[in-house]
Amino acid sequence: MTGSADYQGDKVLIVISSSSVGGAQTHVEWLAQNAQPYHAVVMCPEGYLFDQLRLAGIEVYPEKNFFLSVAQMASIIIKRKIKVVHAHLLRAALFSTLACLFTPRTRLIYTVHNHVVYPGMKTWKRLTFPMLTRLVSPRIGRFIAVSNHIGDYLVKTLKIPAGKLSVIHNGVSFMELEMAAERGDSQQLVRSLPAGSRIIGAVGRVVYQKGHDVLVRAFGQLAVEFSNLHCVIVGGGEWTTHILSLAERLGVGERVHLLGFRRDVLNIFRSMDVVVFPSRFEGLPISVIEAAYSGKPIVATDIEGINDIVQNDFSGILVPSDNSEALATAIRKFLVDSYLSELMGERARNLARARFSIEECLRRTKQVYESVINAG
Repeated sequence: MTGSADYQGDKVLIVISSSSVGGAQTHVEWLAQNAQPYHAVVMCPEGYLFDQLRLAGIEVYPEKNFFLSVAQMASIIIKRKIKVVHAHLLRAALFSTLACLFTPRTRLIYTVHNHVVYPGMKTWKRLTFPMLTRLVSPRIGRFIAVSNHIGDYLVKTLKIPAGKLSVIHNGVSFMELEMAAERGDSQQLVRSLPAGSRIIGAVGRVVYQKGHDVLVRAFGQLAVEFSNLHCVIVGGGEWTTHILSLAERLGVGERVHLLGFRRDVLNIFRSMDVVVFPSRFEGLPISVIEAAYSGKPIVATDIEGINDIVQNDFSGILVPSDNSEALATAIRKFLVDSYLSELMGERARNLARARFSIEECLRRTKQVYESVINAG
């Protein structure tokens, strides 16, 4: 545990069941650091998020195994006089629901960051996750969906009462993005490639969901036409070896670069000629908002979540998922038309600043806290 224990304001326990690098974890980090006038206490597994929160002086408790976490959470709620438990991700919602059975005065909120079911999901998860979401529903005072389509699924398919749902889009701290960019090296990526290189690429976890294999196949089609073109992927994950092997098989291994995790993503985006998001499914991806803010042209798959952010043929180009030919065609449009790239990049930046600021996201989340506390 770390942080101040003598804060006298209303306390909110934020619970998330993963500490890896991702959009939900970034959201929790921003919320915990900016929860005022509420005092945020966090429970999460040890890992990246846990370490970041501890460095920021947030009161944070390590999550243990499932049943120990239930007992531990109930103890924290009682000792710290927690008013609201705010769960993120389904596993956290499950043990938060069980813990709150022992503390009936505590209000429970659950933010749903991703689809309850999604393509490529294991069969047992596809069958059990909707059932588990329905199971916790009666004890949850308010659901928060990060996108309209997730909200529609909860209400129309899982029959969550519409009165218990708020849709609050993920937000981005543009000021923190700029500060991280200033601390980084804005020319590092450019200097690492041959002089005169053009760059396309993506930022996100290297996993099946993000579709980097589709990007590499599209790049293979473009590589012959654009001899100075390079493909950069920022992020880490279980598909790293698979993506590198695919690039080698396609004969473009020397021009596909996996850089691992970077905090100064704004510098990465600004170094690219075209930013690509070939995801197979999403909730509401923070990285797409960050890319839009960078003012660079975006090509992405036309899926729910991304199309909440990118407007086709206005602030970017959307293509069908798992279609490398369509992806390559859209990328080519931006590579050959600098006016179109600048126009759509500027539109994307304006939309990001108007609709997806962290300030608006935090303001509306705190309104939910207030409403569930006042509900009694």
